[in-house]
Amino acid sequence: MSDEDMATVETAPVKGTVLTWHRNSGVLEAFSKELQLRCLVRNEVNPAPYVRHENEVVYSELAGKKGVNIQGPPYMPREFPIGIWNIVGLLNKEDEYEAPIFISTDAKQELPVWEVLQKDKLYYVRATDQTIIDTGYGLHNSTSSTTLGCGRIIERDINHHENLMFLVYSIGKILEARETIQLEVVGD
Repeated sequence: MSDEDMATVETAPVKGTVLTWHRNSGVLEAFSKELQLRCLVRNEVNPAPYVRHENEVVYSELAGKKGVNIQGPPYMPREFPIGIWNIVGLLNKEDEYEAPIFISTDAKQELPVWEVLQKDKLYYVRATDQTIIDTGYGLHNSTSSTTLGCGRIIERDINHHENLMFLVYSIGKILEARETIQLEVVGD
């Protein structure tokens, strides 16, 4: 089943400022600039060397008590879903894969739960008929060339975050004014 078939796209109506990401070509049109934004996900669909290693099973997160997330069932990551999504915040991050700032959206898609097998390590076996709603999609820098579905902002120098900071400043002004800003993701 294709990503488009699996996606439950409940997009927002277009309003306010809209950034357009041509996901397949890797171009983000934002504030009169064109930036490079990639979404390369290691999974069973993408050819080697981008397949998931057996010890890299990815788990969903479920809302737990008092706002603390708990580990949910395993799933196979997919690309950022096509659609129009609200940009909802700017989050400070410290890990090497999302630091220093994560541009958060309300993007989501329905994905199958995967069966895993425990031997010496965990292994993906097959997709099941159960599904989860995958959330947590955003835009960020990363020391890795792949993501779990987010858009990775391409920088000339990963240590300077020039493109990320341009987006953070521009988006921050709109969010501070309590205006709507959206990300339109097209497959072109």
